[in-house]
Amino acid sequence: MQQFYFWLWIAFGLATAAAVVYGFVRNVGKLYWKVVICLVPVFLSGIIVAKAITKYNAGEGGFKLGADLVGGTKLVYEIDPEKKPKDFKKEELAAALKRRIDPADLYNIEIRTLGETHVEIILPTGSAYQTQVAEEAWRKVLESVQDQYKAKLGDEELDVNRGQSRDLIMLVFQKIEARQWANLKQKLQEKYGDKIKAAADLNLDSIGVGRTGELVDKLKTAKVAEEAELKALVEANFQPEKITDIEAYVNQVYPPSKQRKDLTAEEVESIKQRIKAVGSMEFLILANQEDDTEIVKALEEYYDATKNPSLAEGLERRALQGLLPPLPPLPEGETGWGAAREELGKVNYRWVELGKQERKTLGLDNASEKTATAGTTWHAVAADREAKKVSILSGFGRTVLFSRRCQRTDLTEAERQRKKYEYYLLCREPEIVNGERQSITGQDLVAVSPTQDQKADPAVGFNFNSRGGDRFYNVTSKNRPSQQGFKRHLAILLDDQIISAPTLNEAIRTSGQISGNFTAKDVDQMVSILRSGALPATLKPEPTGQNQISPGLGADTTRSGLLAVAISFIAVLIFMCVYYRFSGLVASVALLANLLLTVAFMVFVNATFTLQAMAGLVLMLGMAVDANVLIYERLREERDRGANLLVALRNAYDRALPTILDTHLTSIFTSIVLYAVGDSRLKGFGVSLFAGLVISLFTSLFMTRTIFDLWNRFNLLKKLGMFRFFSKPNFDFMRIRHYWFAATILFSVFGIAVFLWRGSDALDIDFIGGTEFGGQLKSPASIVQLRDLLSKEKQDQRLKIENVTQTDNDGRIFAIKYAGVPSPSIVELATRPPGSTPEDRAKNVQQRASHLETDTPKLDLSRGEGGAGMSRYFTISTREKEQDLVLVAINRLLVDEQGQSLLVKNPIEKIEIKPKQAIIYFADYASPGVLTGFVTRELVSAGVKEPVVKVSGVDRSKQSRHKIMAVDLTTTGLNTLSPEQLSKIFEQTQKDYNERPPYDSLSTIDAVMAQDALTKAMWAILLSWAAILIYLWFRFGTWKFGAAAVLCLIHDLTFTIGIIAFCHYIVNWVPWLASILQINDFKINLPAIAALLTLAGYSVNDTIVVFDRIREVRGKNPLLTAQMINDSVNQTLSRTILASVTVWLVVVVLYWFGGEGVHLFSFVMIVGVIIGTYSSIYIASPLLLIFGEGSSPKDGTTAPAPATTPEGAAV
Repeated sequence: MQQFYFWLWIAFGLATAAAVVYGFVRNVGKLYWKVVICLVPVFLSGIIVAKAITKYNAGEGGFKLGADLVGGTKLVYEIDPEKKPKDFKKEELAAALKRRIDPADLYNIEIRTLGETHVEIILPTGSAYQTQVAEEAWRKVLESVQDQYKAKLGDEELDVNRGQSRDLIMLVFQKIEARQWANLKQKLQEKYGDKIKAAADLNLDSIGVGRTGELVDKLKTAKVAEEAELKALVEANFQPEKITDIEAYVNQVYPPSKQRKDLTAEEVESIKQRIKAVGSMEFLILANQEDDTEIVKALEEYYDATKNPSLAEGLERRALQGLLPPLPPLPEGETGWGAAREELGKVNYRWVELGKQERKTLGLDNASEKTATAGTTWHAVAADREAKKVSILSGFGRTVLFSRRCQRTDLTEAERQRKKYEYYLLCREPEIVNGERQSITGQDLVAVSPTQDQKADPAVGFNFNSRGGDRFYNVTSKNRPSQQGFKRHLAILLDDQIISAPTLNEAIRTSGQISGNFTAKDVDQMVSILRSGALPATLKPEPTGQNQISPGLGADTTRSGLLAVAISFIAVLIFMCVYYRFSGLVASVALLANLLLTVAFMVFVNATFTLQAMAGLVLMLGMAVDANVLIYERLREERDRGANLLVALRNAYDRALPTILDTHLTSIFTSIVLYAVGDSRLKGFGVSLFAGLVISLFTSLFMTRTIFDLWNRFNLLKKLGMFRFFSKPNFDFMRIRHYWFAATILFSVFGIAVFLWRGSDALDIDFIGGTEFGGQLKSPASIVQLRDLLSKEKQDQRLKIENVTQTDNDGRIFAIKYAGVPSPSIVELATRPPGSTPEDRAKNVQQRASHLETDTPKLDLSRGEGGAGMSRYFTISTREKEQDLVLVAINRLLVDEQGQSLLVKNPIEKIEIKPKQAIIYFADYASPGVLTGFVTRELVSAGVKEPVVKVSGVDRSKQSRHKIMAVDLTTTGLNTLSPEQLSKIFEQTQKDYNERPPYDSLSTIDAVMAQDALTKAMWAILLSWAAILIYLWFRFGTWKFGAAAVLCLIHDLTFTIGIIAFCHYIVNWVPWLASILQINDFKINLPAIAALLTLAGYSVNDTIVVFDRIREVRGKNPLLTAQMINDSVNQTLSRTILASVTVWLVVVVLYWFGGEGVHLFSFVMIVGVIIGTYSSIYIASPLLLIFGEGSSPKDGTTAPAPATTPEGAAV
C-alpha cells in the first residue's frame, strides 16, 4: 500500500510538472527554445558544481586545488640543453614524468613544461579540511578491519599511516600470523614441553614466524613426536588469514575511488630522489654454470625443498612483499663466492628482474604459455617454478634463473594479472678495486644511436667515456669467449630490470651494441631512454626553482580567496541592483550564471584552482559587468531620444554588440598570452579569465536579452528606471589636452626614472633569483622592528663566522662555526659552491653565510594581529639561493636581545639513545622524512659513507607525522658507531634541526630560471601589445587607432611600475602610512606582470569604447575634429566611470581581503584602473589628432563648446 501511494505521488508530481511546462510553452511561444538554451547549461553546471562540492566535502577531490590553496611543493627543473635530443617533444616528457612519479594518479600531481627549457612539477600536500575528512575516513577503515579480524587480532592496534592500504594488508597478515604462531608454540609447549626442554639442540624461538615446515622437521628430528601427529597439531592451531582475502576486504571498505591521497613531506623527498635517479642504467655480467660453480651449487641446494623445508614459507612472504628472491648465506668467514676462474677472484651476486622485452626474447613472455611446444624453455622453467627450484638456461649461456608467480601486494589485481610471472637472472656485482666498486652506469655513456646488428636487424649502438671505457674493457676482457667456444652474456639494466642480455664476442672498450628481438620502434624508444635516463629529455639533478607552502598557509589562502570572491560579488550585485534597479537585477542573474558556468567549466576540464585563478574569477566579474553597463547606457540614450522601451532595448543590444565584442576580444588576447607564457599561477588565472570572458558574452548578450523578452511576454516590462551620474555632459576635454600630455610625459618619465633608479632592487626573485621565506613570529611585530632585526649592524653581530670547513667529498656539506657558539652548524647546499679546493669552497660559503642580502621584509596585514601595521606573519626575500644558508641565517637574526628565538618553532626536545634505537621527542608533530635528511647529513659529515637511515613513528600518526620517532641503530653506517659517536651525532642533529625554523612558504629560484622568466615576461607584454595593435588596425581600418591605443598602454605601464617602485620609499620614509594603506615594499614579479597585462586589456577596453563612439559620431565624414572627440567622450563618460567604479570596487575588495598572494596583483589593478581611465580620455583620443587621422578644417580649429556643469538626478 505504501508503494502505491509513493508512485501515486510521483505520478501526480510529473503530471503537475508537465502541465506547468505545457502552460509555460504556450505562453512564451517562440521564446521557449531561448529559455531552454539559457536554462540547460545553468542546470548542467549546477549539477557539476554540486557534485564537485559533494566530493570535496567527502574528501574525494571534486575541485583540483593548486598547491597555494592546499599547501604543497612546486619544483621546477631545467632540461639539460646538452642532452636534449633534436626531436625532443615536451608533451612526451611531461607524460613520461607522470608515469614515473604518479602512474596511478593517486596524488593529483600536476606536471607541465614551461616552454622548451623547464619542467614544473606541482606536488599538493592536501587542504586541511580534506585531510581531516580523509583522516576520519581512514580511521573508520582501520576500525572496520579491526572488527572484521577481531577474533584473530584480539586487542592488537592497527597504526598505519593514512592511505597506505598495502601496508595495512601486510600489517594485518603479519599480526594474525604472529599471534597464530605464538599460539602454536604455546600448544606445543603444553603438549610436548618436557620433550622440547630435553632436546638440547632444539630452540623454537630461532625458527622464523610461519616456517611450519622447518618447525615440523626440527621437532621430528629431535624425536618430539611423529611427523603426522605434528602436522595435525600445526594445522589445527596455525591458521593464518590468506593475504588475498585480507586484500579483498580492505579494497571493499577502502575502494580505489577513495584511495587518491595527499603527499607527505617524505613522499615529496622520495619523488625528488626518484627524479634524480630516473633512468638509472647499469652494465653487469650474467652468472653462469661454467664460471660461477660455487654459487650455482649452493643455489641448487638452497632451493631444494627436501634439504631446506623452511624455504617455501620464506619465498611466499618475499613474493607477497615484492622482495627479491633470497640468496644462500656466504660460507663462514668469506667475503665472496669462489669462481672457477682465478682471475674473477671472490664474487658477490644479486638477482635482477628480467624486463618485458628480454622475456619475449627468451620465450618467457605470457603469450608463450599458449604457443610454446613441449621441451621449450617456457615449459622447463614452468616445471622448475612449480618445484620452487632455480633453472639453468642451457641455450642462453647456462645462465641461472628463478621464476615465481606475481603475488605482490603493492600492485593492483589487474597489474598482477597482466604481469602473471616474475623472472630473475643471477648477476655478478661489479668488483671492488682500491675500495671503489667498478660500476659501469648510464653516466659513463657519451653517445647512443640506432644501428643494425650482424643480421641487419634493428639494434642500439653506444659509446663510453674514458672511465667507462676502461672499466667496460676490464669486464669484457675477463668474460670474452673461452677457447672451447663458450660465450658469456652481458646484462644491460635500466631501472633495475634487464632490458637486454647480448652475447659477448670480444673485449670492448669504447663502444658496443644492444641487440635482440627489437623492432625499429623498440630501438627508437630505447635510444630515447638511454640518451636521457628513461625520459625524452634529461633533467638537471637539482631543481632550479622550489616553492613550498604549508597546509596551514594554504587553508588561510583558500579562506581569503573565497572571502574576496564573496564580498566582491555581493558588492557588485548590490551596486548594480541599486543603480540600475530591475535592469541591475537582470544583470545580477546573468553574473550569477556566469560565475556558475565558469566554475563548472573549470571543474569539467579539470583546470587547477589557484589563488590567481580565484583572482581571475573576481576580476572577470568586474569586467563582465562592463558589458551590461554598455548595454544599459545605450538603452538610456535610446530612451532619451524618444524610442519606446522595446525599440530602445533592441537598438541598445544591436549597437553595443560590436563594442562588447571588441572589449572582450582584447582581454581574451591577454588571457591567451598569460596561459601561453605563464607558470602554474598564471595559467590558472588565464584559464579562469578566458572562460569567464567567453561565457560572459553568452550571459550578458543572450541571457539578459531573453530575460527582458520573457518579462515583456508576460506584460511585466513597463519601464526600466535607473539612476544617472550625468545628464547630457558637455565637458571640453580637448581644450586641456596639451596640459595632460605634458603631465603624461612627466608621469611616464617619473615612472621609468624611479624604476631604473632602483634597478634590480625593483624586481622580485621571480626575475633575479633568490630565496623567499615566509614564517610566523611568536608575537606581532611591525615593519620597523623586522627591518631592525635584519639590519647590517645586527648581521655583523649575529652572523660573525670564525671558520667554515667542508665535511664531505662532494663539496656540498659544510660546518659553519659562528662566533660565541660552541659547536658548528652543519649546512647542506643543493649546488656545490665555486672553487677548485675545499678551502676555496669553504671561503665562498663563509662569505655568503656571513651576510644575508635581504629586501625590506613584508608583513601579511590581512592576517594582522596586535594593532594597526602589526602581524605575526612575515616574508623575507634574499638574493641567496641556498635554502639552508637562508634558514640558518634567519634563525640567528630573528632573536631578542637575550638570544631567545622570536620564531614559532617545533624543536626536538630530547633524545634517548638505546641499544637498537634512538628515540626522538618533538614539541609537536614532525615529518619523519625531514628527520631522516638531518640524520643522514650528520652521518655523512662525520665521515660515514653511504649510510642507511630508517625512521619510524612511535606514537600514533597525524597526517603521517609524529611527536615521537625512532631511528634504527642497526642499519648500515649507524651499526658501526660507538655510543659516544652516536651521542655526538644526535646532539648535532638536535642542534641543526632546531636551527631550521619551520616555514609557511619557502621559494627558491635560480638565476637562469629567473632570467628566462624575465625574458618571457617581456615577450608577453610585447605580444599583447602587438595583438592589440593588429586587431585595432583591422577593426578600424587604419594603424593610427592601434598605435594610439598601444602608446596609451605604454604610458599606463610606465606610470604604474613607477608607483610600484616608489612604494619602497613610502615604506621606508612613512611606515605608518604604509601600514594604514597595507603598502609593502612591492617588487615586480610574475603576478604583477599578469596584473599589468590584465590592466592593458582593461585599459584598451575603455579606449575601444571611445574609439567606437568616435567612429559612430564621425560617420562617413573624412574629418576628425576635437569637437567630435569631445562629443564621443561625453557620450561614453557615464559608461567609463561606471565600469571603472565596478572594476575598482572589485580590486579594492581583493586588495583588502584577498591575502598576500594577490596583494601586489590587486594593488597594480587599483592604481592601473585610475591611470587607465584618465589615459583613455586624455591620451588615446587626442593621439588620433596628433597622428593626423582625418583632415583638419581649413581654419585648423573648431570652436570649442562651453563646458557645462553635469547634472545628476534619479530617473
